[in-house]
Amino acid sequence: MALATYNGEKFLREQLDSLLNQTLPFSELVICDDCSSDATLSILQEYAARDSRIKVIANEQNLGFRRNFEKAIRLCEGDLIALCDQDDVWLPEHLAVLAGNMEGCLLTVGASIITDSEGNTDGVRLSFLKNYETRSGNPEDVFRFVMFYQNPFQGASMMMRREFRAYALPVPSSVAYHDVWFVHLASILREFRFVDIPVTLYRLHGANTSGNHKRTPRLRTLIGHTLHRTLTNNRTELALELSKLRRVIPSESLPLLEDALRYYSSRSLSRRLSNLIFELKNYKSIYGTRQSRK
Repeated sequence: MALATYNGEKFLREQLDSLLNQTLPFSELVICDDCSSDATLSILQEYAARDSRIKVIANEQNLGFRRNFEKAIRLCEGDLIALCDQDDVWLPEHLAVLAGNMEGCLLTVGASIITDSEGNTDGVRLSFLKNYETRSGNPEDVFRFVMFYQNPFQGASMMMRREFRAYALPVPSSVAYHDVWFVHLASILREFRFVDIPVTLYRLHGANTSGNHKRTPRLRTLIGHTLHRTLTNNRTELALELSKLRRVIPSESLPLLEDALRYYSSRSLSRRLSNLIFELKNYKSIYGTRQSRK
């Protein structure tokens, strides 16, 4: 397991306790602390003194959340690496569910349930909030959803195989979030699986690195893509970074990459109109269908 921490004393003990109470035993918990100024490091050292599986690394200088996560992932020695945030709570079957669904893929992600800062929840899943309709696992649908709409997959509900690091690291500096990079890369490699089973209580408390999540209507997104002269979703940079990995992308996925590069090649009026036609033609593949449950 790879955990990145920074000034996380408020929720850290609850999260660490949930990691130690997993039904599936684990062999290592690598924690990189990014120069916390609160009691985070002392809490980590307290837990490490009680459990030899916990390895705490105190960074000499602040790396930022992406590079800190990358460091923790690189230091893991196990075949399977689960990513962990400091302020969530893992459900007891978190590791068991993810590890049990790793066959035939490099990256698996489970469902996460949204909670408030106190851990209260009405059971809404992030995948529902993000309008993601669970489908057959078709990698083309997953890639189009995250590339042209939004990312419904939480990084701290992910598990990767160690060999995925050869493709995924370092996370490109132009890509804002490591988990967004991992999903795009794994899906275009056709090595991604979403398991629609809750594994994490995802705490939104106003200070999350990834920000709060709001429900974004499909039609509003499509119209916005057409009207806005600029896009701020970081997908232009992401598509360009994926293009640098053409040599490892399966031939059947290359048309997906070409669609993305073409879509984000320009924001001219003619390009936006062409993109509108593309989105309408591939509407179901990109946006899925309306959900009727949480």
